[in-house]
Amino acid sequence: MIVSYLITIPEPLILPPAAYLRIEIRDTSLADAPAITLAAVELHGDQIAKKKVITGDIELPGNITPKPTVTLWAHLSPSGDKRINKEDFITTRSFPVTKIDEHGQVVVEMQPVSR
Repeated sequence: MIVSYLITIPEPLILPPAAYLRIEIRDTSLADAPAITLAAVELHGDQIAKKKVITGDIELPGNITPKPTVTLWAHLSPSGDKRINKEDFITTRSFPVTKIDEHGQVVVEMQPVSR
């Protein structure tokens, strides 16, 4: 199964080449346990710079059945650090892959990290 996504960022960003956006499809069905990453893709600074909307696809393994607990998660790091930092953007709520818009995309909003 191919999951199409449309990710919005609050503002177009000027990003260094080291910046990256990691997009994951996760199984979040396990209570009190970390989510399991089912598929992931990474985009780099030159692919996402100056964009407010990022679109693409992620292919799920053939044995995965989409359900409401299979969700899309994203982390944009301007510095390229894999850990979440104050200047980053992340998804802050659940975006099930079963909930798509009229174009067949999971629409995801990212928020700035404010810790």
